[in-house]
Amino acid sequence: VSTFANFNPSCFHDPSGGGYRFLADQILLVDRFNPMTEARLVQPLCAWERFVPALGTLMKKMLNRIVGTDGLPKNVFSLASKSLD
Repeated sequence: VSTFANFNPSCFHDPSGGGYRFLADQILLVDRFNPMTEARLVQPLCAWERFVPALGTLMKKMLNRIVGTDGLPKNVFSLASKSLD
């Protein structure tokens, strides 16, 4: 999942937002058994300000989804919410 988000930009940044949605789904799945990995996985979405507004908006939407999840590990919540400020 990390390789997809970090080294496959054409698919990860697909204009449909499917790559961002996939990553958010995986982050929330990994949360159940490995919060440290989850924190590393959220980082590609945290760079939303570096992208064109259309992509940045889709990335922020996924960050908001992650932040709004009940029981999110503290470090993941901190990373995601700080990037939204």
